[in-house]
Amino acid sequence: MKVLVTNYTFNASAKTVTFNSYSTLELNRLLLITNATRNTIIYNFASPALGGTVSGNTITLLTDTTMMDSNDKLQIFYENEDVPASDEAIVLLRRITASLRGVQNVDSSDRVRVTLDSNAAGNINVNNTNIFGGIDQREQEYVSNQQTFGTNKRPLLIST
Repeated sequence: MKVLVTNYTFNASAKTVTFNSYSTLELNRLLLITNATRNTIIYNFASPALGGTVSGNTITLLTDTTMMDSNDKLQIFYENEDVPASDEAIVLLRRITASLRGVQNVDSSDRVRVTLDSNAAGNINVNNTNIFGGIDQREQEYVSNQQTFGTNKRPLLIST
């Protein structure tokens, strides 16, 4: 899954970026590094001129960054195999299910209609109920859903 790396150290004069949350990097997983302060791409996996070499958790860039500032903000995307997309989807579906308590959007086929929207912070809202906050309380959600819907099981229809 593609992740935004925010824990890094940029040394502009040495042309290096150290990934502080990783012990080692795999060059084939590094996708893009952009100097967001200067609106300049400094690493791109698809461009030989914007490449680099990896040693441990540090990449040495081919791009000349010596005129940049080490305090410039970088936007870094890395393909992280430790964060499978399916885990995120499972958590999201659990929270969607939990948020269905009291939902009155039922269509003519007796299905619950849910509309997913995202806000500026990237959180997902289901019928204006924030589902990214709080603690995962699977047992409470199960009991609550049973009480809400009883034995009448309705298929879930998600529209975006």
